[in-house]
Amino acid sequence: MDGGQKWLSGIVGSLVILASYYMLRGSVIRDGATIYFLIKLSFYVIIKLLKLNFFMSEIALFDLDDTIISGQSATLLVKYLFKKGKLNFGALIMTIIWMFFYKMSIIKDVLPAMERSYKIAKGWKVAEAQNMMKDFFESDLRNKIYPEILKIIKEHKSKNRKIAVVSNSAQILVDEVAQFLRVDYAFGTQLEVKNDVYTGGINGKPLYG
Repeated sequence: MDGGQKWLSGIVGSLVILASYYMLRGSVIRDGATIYFLIKLSFYVIIKLLKLNFFMSEIALFDLDDTIISGQSATLLVKYLFKKGKLNFGALIMTIIWMFFYKMSIIKDVLPAMERSYKIAKGWKVAEAQNMMKDFFESDLRNKIYPEILKIIKEHKSKNRKIAVVSNSAQILVDEVAQFLRVDYAFGTQLEVKNDVYTGGINGKPLYG
């Protein structure tokens, strides 16, 4: 917030305090000139705040794959799950082949394949999945973050911009990355949960575009 915004915030705060004072006293401002002055000042402040984008912050969006990290988080994740015994060899190979076709733009409609891929989470307890994503991030993903992206995010923050991480990866994974980067928002694919267990389905559609 710059000096002008702080000055206007002070005026808004003063108006709120003044109004609260009269409300607490149970008083009513009957002087027409005072009422007119307060209304005029309020509109002036609101217009100035709008011009300074006080109510609307700029936002910087960052994709996860090949932007924040080097590589594809999905490929890294299936390799991790294979090592942990959560994925069999056949599923590992099929996922790697699918990712290759995806990168080569051979697959046109990726949404059905993405929906099928999330079925590997069926039966996982929420707490178990969260712990796995934490471990995966620390062991396999954290060292893939581009050092330059940390500087870029820091620069955006210095300009009071909101930061969002966007990915078609599962929300629980995107949350881990966002927490590490200390950004404002994280948008990923929402996996369906019933009775604290993942069903293998998706809430809505995968975040893709």
